[in-house]
Amino acid sequence: MLKNANKKTIYTIVGISVIILVLVLVLCLSMCSSEEPEESVVSQEVSEEISAEISEEISEEISEEVSEEVSEEVSVGPTEDELKLQEIAPLYDENPDMCSWLKIDDTIVDYPVMYTPDNPNKYLRADFYGNYSGHGSLIMDKRCALDPESENLIIHGHNMTGGTMFRILHDYPKKAFRDEHPIVKLYIGNEVREYEVFAVFYDKVYYQTDTCFKFYEFTEIDTEERFNEGISYFKSHSLYDTGITPEYGDRLLTLVTCSYHTENGRIVVVAREITK
Repeated sequence: MLKNANKKTIYTIVGISVIILVLVLVLCLSMCSSEEPEESVVSQEVSEEISAEISEEISEEISEEVSEEVSEEVSVGPTEDELKLQEIAPLYDENPDMCSWLKIDDTIVDYPVMYTPDNPNKYLRADFYGNYSGHGSLIMDKRCALDPESENLIIHGHNMTGGTMFRILHDYPKKAFRDEHPIVKLYIGNEVREYEVFAVFYDKVYYQTDTCFKFYEFTEIDTEERFNEGISYFKSHSLYDTGITPEYGDRLLTLVTCSYHTENGRIVVVAREITK
């Protein structure tokens, strides 16, 4: 009897152990299955954080590049013409006889223009400082007015064989040269004007008794009829057609130097202002 009781007890213990083991296994499986979603959530959160960091870095890089480009555009320095105005501004005080500055890009012409209508020959053989110079200076014609300003400003300069002053005007009879240098710049006060050459011709200084059209007297243009008379003369005498015909109200600029094709000969280059 005792032996049978012991066997029963052993069987009971074994059964309970098996049950406990099964419960432990079930519990483990349950825990494992419940932890998987948590790992998935953690992975998703990590992925979102990494993605956010990368997006932020890319956004910062693009923002920096755009800022640098905008900064470069905003911080563009003064133009060549603005620098020229700054350069010549003190010269008006240094010598009040200077009325403007004339420049033709890519040529030697880059000179002050002097204006002394009461003494028109003052700078005929003198430089900006009044010192003797065989080259003289560029001179605004005494017939021109600056306040109010004449519709046609006429500037004279010597024809120097060394190539300086207005010698360059003798290249304008070649249309190819005109096409390469069509613009004449006049810096006057705080203003930069651009004129385009539309007529080039040979002429002369006439006797006072001559009743023909005299280009050097074409400064004050008070009527459209008078304007058209001058433009017609310039274009009909021009060595070639530029296709440009100024209209009444346009401001003109005339450059003049000596020419030896006739007595008191002149070569004349006429340009009209480009309105902006």
